[in-house]
Amino acid sequence: MVCMVRVNFIVEGMGLARGSGVYSAASRLASFLRDEGVDVDINGRGYTYDIMHSHTPLLFSLMKLRKAKKHGVKIITHAHTTAEDAKGSWTLTESDSVLNMVGKYLTFFYNNADLVLTPSQWTKETLMKRHVVKPIRVISNGIDREIFRFSRAGRKQFRDHYGITGTETVVYCVGLIYIRKGIEQFVEVARRFPGVRFVWIGKRYPSFFIGFSKIAKILNGMPDNVHLLGYVDDIVAAHSGCDALFFPSYVENQGITVLEALACGRPVVVRDLPSYRSWGFVHGQDCMMGSSVDNFTVHIENVIRDAKLRSRLARNGSRHAERHDIRHVAAELAEIYETLAD
Repeated sequence: MVCMVRVNFIVEGMGLARGSGVYSAASRLASFLRDEGVDVDINGRGYTYDIMHSHTPLLFSLMKLRKAKKHGVKIITHAHTTAEDAKGSWTLTESDSVLNMVGKYLTFFYNNADLVLTPSQWTKETLMKRHVVKPIRVISNGIDREIFRFSRAGRKQFRDHYGITGTETVVYCVGLIYIRKGIEQFVEVARRFPGVRFVWIGKRYPSFFIGFSKIAKILNGMPDNVHLLGYVDDIVAAHSGCDALFFPSYVENQGITVLEALACGRPVVVRDLPSYRSWGFVHGQDCMMGSSVDNFTVHIENVIRDAKLRSRLARNGSRHAERHDIRHVAAELAEIYETLAD
């Protein structure tokens, strides 16, 4: 199908958008939508579009959406953010009163759309509980499985660069260093494996934001086997160069890092979250799920020691990732655009 629709992606955020996962994901999606015949701009100007598709729920985006609607442009908002996943991400977001305000604003924002997209059934149900009344459709964020696949050359490059021997086991996490992402439990579990290297790949912002003082305390007390690598250019080499993903995030709307690791054939240990289960993840089959430092310690120990378990998790996880290929997502989204524009 060729979809002759003109779409403007809105991806904004305090100067951080181009370094964010949301911006990167939107850029990749835009390129595959163009293959489907969709004319996509990112942060374009004017209101000559059929559809404005916002990936960020900021006030600037809201102003653009409301003005575009007056010009007859159809509006889609992509719910990458909820009040639930904001908790613990930024300074002051531990406050229930602040989160309640965030939730009310997001409900107002999403209710300005003609259609709301969510990356999981759990996110859809969460928004409905918060009185989002506009039509909601679940669609995966998608991963490019032509890019995210195990690379033997990338593994060697990554391990050589960081001085990792061929026999050394590496447990890793990918994401910004937020309290919500589980950095504290990551460090506590690592403390129980002094002979295993634990690496965290992702930025740490040295500012007022993101629970800075608490994170500083955690990081200043890290054991010697924990290493912060910061931003890594070749994330596929990083996935390939490590041995098991440990992603203890407390809230995820989908968990794109998990899908990328699965696509690269890595066994994963994650927190038992409803968003994962809504996509069909099964403990012991395509991932290991835990809820505490003790759980995670047992699961990581089993993954490290049991070659058959690693093989089963990697094989089933890779099949699971196939269902989220970005080409399928782009084709589905192109149909949504055409229907909405008509």
